[in-house]
Amino acid sequence: MKKAIVLSVTGAVFLAACGSEDESQTATANETEETGTEEAVSEDTEDAPSAEEIVEEAIAFYDGLTSLYMVSEGEVNVAFDGEQEDVPEGDISTSITETHWNFIREGELYTRMDLEFSTEGEEDGEAFSDEMPTTYQFSDLDDPALTITYDEGDEEAIRYEQGIDPTQEDLSDWANLYETLLEDAELTYVGEEEINGYSTYHIEAERDGQVTEYWFDQETFYEIKMESETAVEDAEHSAGDTSSSGAVIEYEVNPDFDESLFQAPDDVEVVDGELEDTLSSNMDN
Repeated sequence: MKKAIVLSVTGAVFLAACGSEDESQTATANETEETGTEEAVSEDTEDAPSAEEIVEEAIAFYDGLTSLYMVSEGEVNVAFDGEQEDVPEGDISTSITETHWNFIREGELYTRMDLEFSTEGEEDGEAFSDEMPTTYQFSDLDDPALTITYDEGDEEAIRYEQGIDPTQEDLSDWANLYETLLEDAELTYVGEEEINGYSTYHIEAERDGQVTEYWFDQETFYEIKMESETAVEDAEHSAGDTSSSGAVIEYEVNPDFDESLFQAPDDVEVVDGELEDTLSSNMDN
């Protein structure tokens, strides 16, 4: 049950790697103070760009970009109130490490995500902890419209059609989130901070009463960290209050394409299936 609950909270981010990156590394990906060192560098805004200028530069980062490698660590915390059917009262903390490779090759998008995560918390007064096998998900080398996924230790990988057109000239579509921030959010410059060795600009974006914080690399304006909190107002239709944060540990702009990233190991048989097959497989583990 615990893994099923965790997947229900985080699955939309992790199982849609092709789309999660442009929504916010997210799924993307996410991290707490324990997974990223924050050090205030300066709050002097005299020579700093405005929050709007920072977001505009974050959009420009993706223009013409054809490949990107990134490793992030993060955490998702959910407080279950027990109001939903079949969801026990308790707290779950999920620690996540995501490794992403993204390439444009001959006008088509190839993505790979390796996902490691573990959970701990309390369910109906009983403490628990669980470490999940690493999940591998990547575009099929021969047809990037197909996705292959399997967990560490599996003898079979499932290949399915994700329903996303892989045709892309560059990664500029991944800046869509930032464009919506410029259009719909109230942006505030906070200051400069060091995150995992990166000097960053820190901004806040308020939209519909929710505040999300972003930290961008001062050199490239690539997003290094994100934090958000969601308070539940409708207990019947939502599991519980949720907070998430994530930070990039390392990244590389325009790495070389590696075919081996998009092929299953020799000891794993690839079988054709549907997206639903991957969900049921995850629930069984």
